[in-house]
Amino acid sequence: MTSPSAVRLDRHGDVAVLSLARPEAANAIDLPSVLALEAVIDQLAKDGWARAIVLRADGKIFCGGGDVKGFSSFLDAGPNGLTDHIRELADAMHRMIEKLLALDAPLVAAVNGPAAGAGMSLVLAADLAYGGPRAKLSPAYGRIGLSADGGMTWTLPRIVGERRAAQILLLNETLGVEEATRLGLFTEALGEEGEAFDAAVLARAQKIAEGPRRAQGVVRRLLRQSASTSLHDQLAAEAEGIASLAGGSDAREGLTAFAEKRAPAFRQ
Repeated sequence: MTSPSAVRLDRHGDVAVLSLARPEAANAIDLPSVLALEAVIDQLAKDGWARAIVLRADGKIFCGGGDVKGFSSFLDAGPNGLTDHIRELADAMHRMIEKLLALDAPLVAAVNGPAAGAGMSLVLAADLAYGGPRAKLSPAYGRIGLSADGGMTWTLPRIVGERRAAQILLLNETLGVEEATRLGLFTEALGEEGEAFDAAVLARAQKIAEGPRRAQGVVRRLLRQSASTSLHDQLAAEAEGIASLAGGSDAREGLTAFAEKRAPAFRQ
């Protein structure tokens, strides 16, 4: 199963593997690659088979960030040329990220190398992120006189706290895999590289795919809203979420499996 050349979609059972597939360009984010990702996400939403999604990259660099060479070509395109291009790209990327996070399937980032700028934003958007030995994270925006996008100013302080996020962004820190894991930016640092790294992350994603997808989707949404919701409203949302799941087949299967002392086989 394939998508446009900037992105590749492969199916491994119930796991969708999305690969950034422009290694010759450090998998940099440009408008065609964002639109390709969005098209694949739209198809996944329509088909509904994915129970977990792995986001990985071909080559030695996960994502070098925005296509800076492409940005430079707009410097002489009139007074608003670069402004209009950056706004179009940011709007498209943010629309794509919102669609990706709206899926019930949990998102797993497999970071095989450096992730800078928008690439770091993609890593932070994931529910779980695994880093290989060469993985590193860098905001990078400050180097070219731009501010962060891709949700980084929302996700980063939620993980590391506002003061530490300010330090990372304002000083444009580069975080190696061990430091990033200590801060919680990576779920786990893995020792494998290449195909072994991909296999290790896929095995973890397949374990996630065995879980109750609708319930996982509710949990993902509750977690994302928790920082900006009062306790009263969060409790109400939790009650609504658990009640909405109680009448489904996965709840019936989970309770039956518990009574029968066997592993559940979720299908929703």
